[in-house]
Amino acid sequence: MTYTITTQPHPLDGIWSLAKDRWESADTAVSALGSSFEDHELDAAGALLTEAVQGICALPARNLSDTFFKLNITGVWDGQPRNDVDIPGILLEGMELLEAALTRGRRENARGVGQ
Repeated sequence: MTYTITTQPHPLDGIWSLAKDRWESADTAVSALGSSFEDHELDAAGALLTEAVQGICALPARNLSDTFFKLNITGVWDGQPRNDVDIPGILLEGMELLEAALTRGRRENARGVGQ
């Protein structure tokens, strides 16, 4: 038996796309400040970045890639995690996604799907 796997867009793809665009713009604004900037410029750019990071962290992850992205933008990989987001919650979300994938795989394996 042959199976065809078709990918379908996730219902949250559009929202995630907008949120990532917003984060990119905010991150670019912070990076563009350079070495000489006024306090009000840093405050404005930092506020945009904080809103973008918190917005993304509030979205449910569609997959582990989203979880890794959340960890990346919250500074976990840099060793300087933000203190205004729920990093343990992000890790728990990733573990739940992984557990769901493993459960689905075990169930499909037991039914002989793809063999």
